[in-house]
Amino acid sequence: MGTLYIDRRDAQLDYQNGQLRVRDADGTPRGFPLAGLERVVICGNTQLQTRLLTHLADQGINVLLIEGRGARRHAHVGGFHNGDARRRLGQYRLCTCPVESLRWSRLLVRTRAVRLLRLYRGALILRPDLRRELIRVQRALVEGIARVRTCTDIGSLRGQEGAIAAAHFSAYTALFSPELQFTHRNRRPPRDPVNAALSLGYTLTHAEAVRTCLLAGLDPMLGTLHEPSHGRESLACDLNELARADVEHLVWRLFADKAVRKESFEHHEGGVTLNKAARQVFYAAFEAAASTHRRTLRSAAAAIARHCNALAREIQP
Repeated sequence: MGTLYIDRRDAQLDYQNGQLRVRDADGTPRGFPLAGLERVVICGNTQLQTRLLTHLADQGINVLLIEGRGARRHAHVGGFHNGDARRRLGQYRLCTCPVESLRWSRLLVRTRAVRLLRLYRGALILRPDLRRELIRVQRALVEGIARVRTCTDIGSLRGQEGAIAAAHFSAYTALFSPELQFTHRNRRPPRDPVNAALSLGYTLTHAEAVRTCLLAGLDPMLGTLHEPSHGRESLACDLNELARADVEHLVWRLFADKAVRKESFEHHEGGVTLNKAARQVFYAAFEAAASTHRRTLRSAAAAIARHCNALAREIQP
């Protein structure tokens, strides 16, 4: 199964005989074996028993809890068994050495731009009516990649990252119907349907990035491109840069194929959210495409872990 999504208001979750038991508000029970599960995503107001969380943690199954309206807050629960403290010592050096930090940050920004370039080359085939705009953003991305290679400090690199993001969203908005009122990236809360879908997708990939960091024996709080900050999983934010283009492609295709529409969203005082039917469509499409970004995250985390091991050996007495 891999991933289990639970999006039922007032559901009760418990553990029994090797299964995650879900009892709906009407009292109907269902069971899902823990064997084969890697992650559980729970959206909305749900009751969870402590013994369920401990069994999930014991088997290394990550739990992502998403607040119902707009996914404005979320939390992770999981048990991870990589205990290589020496790797963390190498990671501390990676984050505090300007040369090492710049090297990995450059790679992240460049890879993000390359993946966006791939997105727009595919978009040009499907949207020849936007040829001028899509050619313009491709040129901007190629130029940005070249400038990233010449950045000599993290400050200038972050500036180039911002320029790449600005060029990207300037073109990305053109892929959507004007009726969606998607003119720029906004969040906390998202104020239009496209941003609501993007925020949900980014939340899911960020949770996967946190899980990937922990399974690789890395501290998700210690990043390079995103400097360490109170309450922020900076390394997970770094890795999530590699998955964002996949989310952006998914969201565009969902709207282009009319799998979700303007009517699929609810407006409330806190912003815009997907309705329940649209969330089910989104989760199914996300899982169908998830193998790509999960493989990318695992490869990146493994490469960082190997480098941290080498740095740790250098500093050992």
